[in-house]
Amino acid sequence: MIPSSSSTLVESFCAKWQMGYIGHHGVATLHKYKYSGVDHSLVAKYILQPFWSRSVTLFPLWMPYVLFANSN
Repeated sequence: MIPSSSSTLVESFCAKWQMGYIGHHGVATLHKYKYSGVDHSLVAKYILQPFWSRSVTLFPLWMPYVLFANSN
C-alpha cells in the first residue's frame, strides 16, 4: 500500500521506527536531510569534470543513465 501524501509517508515511516532507535523528531529530521558533497581533488578537477561535461553534450538528457553506462 502506497501512502497518498508525504505526511502519511512520514507517519508510516515513524510507525516502523517506534522501536526506540529513532524518535519522531529524528525521523522528521531524516526526512528533511539532503546530501551535498564537494570534491576538490585534482582527478575530479582535470579528468572527471571535463569528461562528464563532454558526455552531457554527446548524449541527450532524456536518455537513461543505464544505457549510457552500458554503451561501452
